[in-house]
Amino acid sequence: MAPPGVSGPPSPPRYGAPLEATTHPRWHNHRMERDGQLELYDRLATRLKEAHSRVRSPQVPDSARVALTRKLLIITAASKHDLADAQRRLERLMTDIDEGRFPDGHRDVHVDGLQ
Repeated sequence: MAPPGVSGPPSPPRYGAPLEATTHPRWHNHRMERDGQLELYDRLATRLKEAHSRVRSPQVPDSARVALTRKLLIITAASKHDLADAQRRLERLMTDIDEGRFPDGHRDVHVDGLQ
């Protein structure tokens, strides 16, 4: 039996959680600051959040939501290798969403049903 005020053994850390606080700058952040990519990365991250919100909106048909989410994941993966290319891909995708062009299976369908 545990003593009063003690709830038991400490719980293990969550999967993927750092074992200790990581408040010191990382080497890759220094490189990004010198290259001026940190601002581009920040803008891309903000736009990706906006894109995910739009994909979850009721205006996006359920049939297109999975394909759009997949495209966003691909763009996220591409951003790890080429920020500028990922930015271009995301802007094209956002334009398609804004204009009501949604993927449906293996083809793109406009919101009014036209291809």
